[in-house]
Amino acid sequence: MAEQATKGADKAQYASVYAKIVARTWVDEAFHQELLKAPGKVLSREGLTLADYLEVELVPGQTGPPKVQLPLPAKPPNVDAQSIRELLAEFIFCCC
Repeated sequence: MAEQATKGADKAQYASVYAKIVARTWVDEAFHQELLKAPGKVLSREGLTLADYLEVELVPGQTGPPKVQLPLPAKPPNVDAQSIRELLAEFIFCCC
């Protein structure tokens, strides 16, 4: 990953903090409900601060590594291929 989603937390620390959060949801129903209602706030309070631009969605019952979902907007109706190439040329450069 080019940029870490967590601020100042390495993978082991992230896993440890998140495991504690998950375990607590299994024994504390009020905490579980609070986490579902305001995940970013609760995660931050518990020591797992995510980048401000991320929106957290919890998927109850899902296991495995976390997944990142990125939006892929549809092409605007009034934009032609040449306009897109010109826009991209402003952001892409070759240094070789």
